[in-house]
Amino acid sequence: MLHGGPGSGATPWWRQFFDPARYRFVLYDQRGCGRSVACDELAALEKRRLGFARLVTHYFGNHAFLDDDAIIGRLARLQQIPAYFLRGRLDIASPLKSAYDVAQRLPHATLDIVAADAHGAGDDTTARLVKVLDQFATAGPA
Repeated sequence: MLHGGPGSGATPWWRQFFDPARYRFVLYDQRGCGRSVACDELAALEKRRLGFARLVTHYFGNHAFLDDDAIIGRLARLQQIPAYFLRGRLDIASPLKSAYDVAQRLPHATLDIVAADAHGAGDDTTARLVKVLDQFATAGPA
């Protein structure tokens, strides 16, 4: 599981979605997800947090410094791969339109929208994710 954005990171909490008998699960974070603080920098932690907040705002404000078609324009290589997008309808961190646009361009994609969830996973989201991961594990490689 790759945690692609700044914030809480890929915590052990994510393991609950994967049956260890069926999956080899590896948690991988990008830098800046809260677990890479050097010992000699602890005194400056609050200053760094404020700087991080400014950096994230700048990053998102500039659309991750990617061209408009950076993802959509490269989907051809994923055409035969089954994909499942699970989104909270109330997620303000990532526009629903982005997931919708990608799912529409992948013939083997399913977009599942959880009406009552935001960016975090509630009970309904958790149940849906476990169900689809079990289905992928049973189906085997595409």
